[in-house]
Amino acid sequence: MSKREKQPNIPNMELDMHGEPKHWLARKSSIYHMKRIAYIVLATLILCDFLIHGHSYFGIDGTFGFYSWFGLIAGIAMILLSKTKAFIIKREDNYYDDK
Repeated sequence: MSKREKQPNIPNMELDMHGEPKHWLARKSSIYHMKRIAYIVLATLILCDFLIHGHSYFGIDGTFGFYSWFGLIAGIAMILLSKTKAFIIKREDNYYDDK
């Protein structure tokens, strides 16, 4: 028996380029549900900012959604810094080849 014959016959199953079922994390339906859950969690956390009184130490960290926008800016800054660093220290493809 081939691998294809051993697999269950599930209608509308997403298959990869080899004809095998995709991993559940690679399926479009799973990605859609994970995004939806992430958005719900993010919205819930932002709504909790109204209910929970935080004690600010520097003034700006008492603003609404501070940790959300600070995290976003810090993430973007890390990406830009890593791309700049990679541009500065990059080498040619044949850098380690014998000359």
